[in-house]
Amino acid sequence: MTKKLYWALAIIIVGFIALQVYLYIDIKNFKEGLEETRIETKTPTTPDGVMSEEKPTEKTTKPIEEITEPIKVEEEPELVSPFGLGPYPKLPDGYLDPETFWGQCKDINHELLRRVTLKMRKDGTRDRYSSVGGAFLNGKMVITPIEKGSILVEYITDANGEKKIVSAKGAPDLVPYGVVYRDESDVPSHVKVVTLEEIAIDPYQYLGLQEP
Repeated sequence: MTKKLYWALAIIIVGFIALQVYLYIDIKNFKEGLEETRIETKTPTTPDGVMSEEKPTEKTTKPIEEITEPIKVEEEPELVSPFGLGPYPKLPDGYLDPETFWGQCKDINHELLRRVTLKMRKDGTRDRYSSVGGAFLNGKMVITPIEKGSILVEYITDANGEKKIVSAKGAPDLVPYGVVYRDESDVPSHVKVVTLEEIAIDPYQYLGLQEP
């Protein structure tokens, strides 16, 4: 009876130990399964199930398109005469800015005179004259270019029917301050005497403009 009890106890002890070993192995396998599951959720895979390395997203740069349209340069607005003479001519270098230069013209006659002078400079004829001015002839404004070596005189006829000089214009060396010419005989022989009718220029014809 005693031996049977010993064997029964031995069998129970061995079975208990085997159960403990089995439980230990099973719990270990369960933990390893959890770790593998965690790794799989963190590691990306390809459609075939093969693990792949994550690569940083590459930014694609779009090539800059070539500019085919010409660059538009804003031009200054064209200045036009307020007196009906059309656009102003271009000023040479060294002059005032156009707005100031033409803004100084208080009337159409002043503007005509400036336009004529500019054209003479452009044509290379301005240096032929000691002065270029304006006057009225038969109620119409004309340009009076006085050539170098000449004086512009105005006559009247006195009671005796003789022509007398009432005014003389020219370079300072030809018409000195305080000198008065009454007769042509008073004028030095090397000085040419001219009248308004002889030198007058119609500004519209000279400039090729229509009279407004």
